[in-house]
Amino acid sequence: MTVLFSRRTLAAAALCAVVLPAFAQKTAARDALRRFVTEAKTASVRFTQTVTDKAGQVIDGPSTGRFAFERPSRFAWKTEKPYVQDIVSDGKTIRLYDKDLDQLTVKSAETMVSGAPAALLFGRAEALENFTLTEVKAPEGAVTAVKAEPKTQDAAFVSAVVGFDAAGLPAVLVLTDAFGGRTQLVLTDVVTNHALPEGIFTVKTGPETTVLEDRTALF
Repeated sequence: MTVLFSRRTLAAAALCAVVLPAFAQKTAARDALRRFVTEAKTASVRFTQTVTDKAGQVIDGPSTGRFAFERPSRFAWKTEKPYVQDIVSDGKTIRLYDKDLDQLTVKSAETMVSGAPAALLFGRAEALENFTLTEVKAPEGAVTAVKAEPKTQDAAFVSAVVGFDAAGLPAVLVLTDAFGGRTQLVLTDVVTNHALPEGIFTVKTGPETTVLEDRTALF
C-alpha cells in the first residue's frame, strides 16, 4: 500500500471544519462555521472516505474510521478498515503511522502553509481571514453547504464544500485538491465539546518501525 501522506493528512485536517454542533440548524452554513471556530473546543466523528481522481475514478477507499480533535492544534485520524493507519498531531509534531508497512512519517506542524486546512481548522478565529467563504448548493445527502477556498496560491487544496443535514449536523465533506482529485467523506456520530480519551493524540510503534522525516510544507 502506498503512503499518501499529504492527501490523507489534508483530509484529516479539513474534517475539523465540518464537525459542527447542532447550532448550525437555524443559521446559515457560513455563520455556523464561524461560530464553530469560536466555540467548538473538541469534537469526534465517524467517517467513510472515498478518494477519486480528476476523471472520477476511485483510487482509494471506501475506508472507514474515527476522527477527533482538540483546539488549537491536536487531532487524531484513525483509519480502521480496510487497513489500519493513524495520523495524529500533538500540536508540535504530526505523525503518520502505517501499520502494514510498519512505517512512521514525522512532520513538524510548523511547516503548515497559511492557506492549508489545518491553519484554519486548528487555529484561532482570525485564521478564517485566509479563506473565502461562500454559501453554495448543497451536495447530495445535505440540505445546506458552505465552500472554503484558500486565498494563498501555495495551498494543497482548491476548495472544501461542507454539507449539513436537516438537523444542522455535518453530513458530507467534498475536498478538491490542486490536481483535480476529490476526497468525499460521509460523517456520522458527531459529538462536540466532550472529554477525549487519554493518549488519543499519540501513536504506538514497535522497535523495528521505520521512521521517516517529511520536510515539505504541504498540509
